[in-house]
Amino acid sequence: MGNLDVDAGDKIRRLTQDLERPDSILRGIGAMMVAASQRAFREQKFGDVAWEPRGPINLMGIIADFAAGKSEPPRRRFEDRPALRDTGRLAQSISFRVVGATELEVGSNLSYAKVHQEGGETQSASLTDTIRERIAAWLDGRGSKYRKALGWLLANKFRNQPIKSRVHARPFVGITKEIAEDAQDLILASIIK
Repeated sequence: MGNLDVDAGDKIRRLTQDLERPDSILRGIGAMMVAASQRAFREQKFGDVAWEPRGPINLMGIIADFAAGKSEPPRRRFEDRPALRDTGRLAQSISFRVVGATELEVGSNLSYAKVHQEGGETQSASLTDTIRERIAAWLDGRGSKYRKALGWLLANKFRNQPIKSRVHARPFVGITKEIAEDAQDLILASIIK
C-alpha cells in the first residue's frame, strides 16, 4: 500500500482568509435576514411569531389621511389585514450593512420602525381645526356606525391634540431558527468551497 499525499494548503489558506475577513459571509447573512424580513410582511408573521391583526378601524391611518389633505380614508383603513402593509415603505426600508470585521446591522431607518418591531405607544398628528373639518365633512356622508366609531374625535377636548395609541409588537427583523440554520450552512459552505 502506498501513502496518499494531500496538499490541503489552498483550502486552509481560503479558510484562514474567510475567517480573517468574513465580510462576504456577513453580506450573505444580511441578504438572508432582509429576505426573511420582507417575507414577514407578506406572510404576516416573522419566524414562528404570527402578527396581531390591526384593529377593525385604523384610527391612526385615518387621521394621517386627513392630515395629508385627503377628503376620505381608503377602504383598507377598515380592514384588519394585512398589518404593516399600508404604503410598503417599511418593508422596502429594511436593509443591512457590515459595520465591522464581525458585525452586521439589519433594520430600517424609518422613525416608526422601532415601535412596530417592539410594540409601544404611538401618536397621531394633532387634530387641527382643518383635520377636524375634514373628518366632520366625511362623517356627514356616512351612517351612524362611523359617527359612533369616529365622531368622538370632534370633541373640543381633542382640539389641537394628538391621539395616543398602543401598537402591538410585530417583529420583522431578527434571527429566526431558519436564519440561524441557513447562516450555519453558509459558513460551512464557505469553509468547504
